[in-house]
Amino acid sequence: MMKKTHFILGFLLALPAFAFGANNPLSQLAGTVNTEIENTTKTVMSVANTVVLSLGVAWIIFCLIIWKFAPERGKEHLKTIITVGVLLGATYGITAAYM
Repeated sequence: MMKKTHFILGFLLALPAFAFGANNPLSQLAGTVNTEIENTTKTVMSVANTVVLSLGVAWIIFCLIIWKFAPERGKEHLKTIITVGVLLGATYGITAAYM
């Protein structure tokens, strides 16, 4: 019984040397997980960038059409138009930075 206890205790004391060695499977797994997270982030940001760009172009076209046929209405909503344009530009810039 004492030999088993010494063996288990010796194994537990030597475990960190094996767990954090050069060819640690956990470090390889961490590298793989980080790569997959990075790829997923790039994919999500690419989709978000496309959506923001599409909505931004549609918003600009819509605002120009309104401005052409109802200039008074466009002047009333100028603050909203500028705010939405700035938010779309900031969102586009953030998503483009992570692609």
